[in-house]
Amino acid sequence: EHIFQCPNVETQTLKGKLLEDLREELCLLGTPSSVSRSILLGLTWWLLEGGEGLCPRAPGFGSIHSADVWATNAYVEQTTLGWGQMLRGRVSNLWGQAYVKELRSTAPTEDNVKWTKRLIKLLWDMAFHLWHNRNGILHGRTIEEQQEVRQALLHARIEEVFQ
Repeated sequence: EHIFQCPNVETQTLKGKLLEDLREELCLLGTPSSVSRSILLGLTWWLLEGGEGLCPRAPGFGSIHSADVWATNAYVEQTTLGWGQMLRGRVSNLWGQAYVKELRSTAPTEDNVKWTKRLIKLLWDMAFHLWHNRNGILHGRTIEEQQEVRQALLHARIEEVFQ
């Protein structure tokens, strides 16, 4: 969990950029706005606010428009599954249904599956960037930084042993 919810300033900045990139990619996929807004709200709450307190209500909560109802149902189910799980590829099946229902697709199963696969790929890319960033912070990004980290750990261990 710490990889995704790390409070490091550099990591927080990266998360903001990745969320903006996700917003743009969802737009390029033709994702309906009610679905995009819901996904981004849940992930923003979980990534940037650490999932503290109550999860905010879905953007379409209380609306009687079918698109908002479908997106809200997906949001609620994803909240139950966990927003961190979403970055691991465990997404609610209702997201794909919300996507198809709003677009009134003529081939709902095919479109649902194709869109969901693309969504999971985007989420995994996001998770990988966060993991790679965290490894760079802990272990160094360059060979020189990695050697410095190893030397600092070795010195700390030597001091601990010989005190």
